[in-house]
Amino acid sequence: MLPAFHELQKRVNQVLAKGLPKNLLKSSQNLAIDLTLLPYYGQPLSEQEEWDYRSKAKDGTNHFHAYATCYVVKKGFRYTIGLTPVVKGEKMQDVIQRLIKQWKQAGVSCKLLLVDRGFYSVEAISYMKHAQIPFVTPLVIRGKEATKNSPAGGTRK
Repeated sequence: MLPAFHELQKRVNQVLAKGLPKNLLKSSQNLAIDLTLLPYYGQPLSEQEEWDYRSKAKDGTNHFHAYATCYVVKKGFRYTIGLTPVVKGEKMQDVIQRLIKQWKQAGVSCKLLLVDRGFYSVEAISYMKHAQIPFVTPLVIRGKEATKNSPAGGTRK
């Protein structure tokens, strides 16, 4: 009874956009994007293997259904603008591109993009710089600590 997956996703995002308060469309907003992982147990069906997102073990499994959301938090309320699935092996820059398209279709302009650590990759950061989107992301600390005789290395410096 449900339409094809891509048609369903399109309709869901249209409903999210229609429910936005009009004042969000008048000025640029601080937007946030999140990667959400929902654990599942067992093996996926062969036709659903692309939805098997693998990540660091959590809740006794490393198999997840993954999706990304884009939202505005304004005066204590969260307004979801876009939602997109994340499939096995997909580059995070492709997910970000879809979310950008969704917030633009909703009529929202971005002042600053807050990105969670699920999007911390060279490709994603390079894409946001190239697209000239101001963003803030948590930095994964790598490298050795500074000592008396040597400076810090990696991203620690």
